[in-house]
Amino acid sequence: MTRLLNTLLLALCCLPTSAAPNDPTLFAAYLAQDVDTWRKVVEQTDCSTRDALADLVNYEYGYIGFCLARNDETQATTTIARTHKHLETLQTMGYDEAMLNMYRSALAAFELSMNHSKFATLGIKSVKLAHLAAQQAPKNPYVLSLNGNTYFYRPALFGGSKSKAIELYTESVRQFETQKLTQNNWNYIATLLTLAQAYEKTGELAKAKAVCSKLLGIVPNFVYLRDTYYPALLKKIND
Repeated sequence: MTRLLNTLLLALCCLPTSAAPNDPTLFAAYLAQDVDTWRKVVEQTDCSTRDALADLVNYEYGYIGFCLARNDETQATTTIARTHKHLETLQTMGYDEAMLNMYRSALAAFELSMNHSKFATLGIKSVKLAHLAAQQAPKNPYVLSLNGNTYFYRPALFGGSKSKAIELYTESVRQFETQKLTQNNWNYIATLLTLAQAYEKTGELAKAKAVCSKLLGIVPNFVYLRDTYYPALLKKIND
């Protein structure tokens, strides 16, 4: 489960703020960690228009994360290849360049998770594309969140910074809320969870608990948070 959430968060997908994915069925599947329902949404999503295709790409990213969590690299690889093609189509349709860079950064991160020996190519590619997207869309909450991940998970020797990552996660949450992109948006919930995990991993347990409390107030039925992560955090605080 931890790998699932980390993988999903590593490749948070970016859509223009006017077309954030908020499918209620998919959102419920995320909270329940229901991969079968998520897959059905992916299979049934219409992609005849640019916005619909962009939504499908978002859903595919989540599905890739589920596949990797289940060690189903065959299905993950198949979906990644299909998503690459969808990105090519979106580019011909005039889709936002910052979003395309963000998606490609996330795809490289997924591919790297299956082949760590390619850090010199896929890792650098992912980081460069994420930073480029951040320059192109500095207030986009999805871009901010993924850019935060590039700082958090990268070793300090290669420019990683957990404090910078927390700063970016915090700003991402603020932008999600300011731009009213929170309704049925699994990306927003995932970013809040990532922020809590970042606080925990840097020893700021009280702040991690505060973020978890906020999350439970928003989505009390978030299975992983409610039944696994938050109880473990409380135990860590009380030990």
